[in-house]
Amino acid sequence: MSISGLPPEIVDSIIDELQDDKKSLLQASLTCKILCPRTRVHLFSSVSLSHKFDCYRLKELITLSPNLALN
Repeated sequence: MSISGLPPEIVDSIIDELQDDKKSLLQASLTCKILCPRTRVHLFSSVSLSHKFDCYRLKELITLSPNLALN
């Protein structure tokens, strides 16, 4: 069975278990498009901007993918 055959609630629960493991969330987001929305919820739940350059990078990222701002 592929992951697309699983109920969305199960997929979300699996990703939610990874919420404190940024590396695993990043890897999961690259494995399957179905996982991207839920991994982004966790990856972008808190954004830290330490330098002016970080602000520019975030702006560029949101410009390229406006749906990220909705997370």
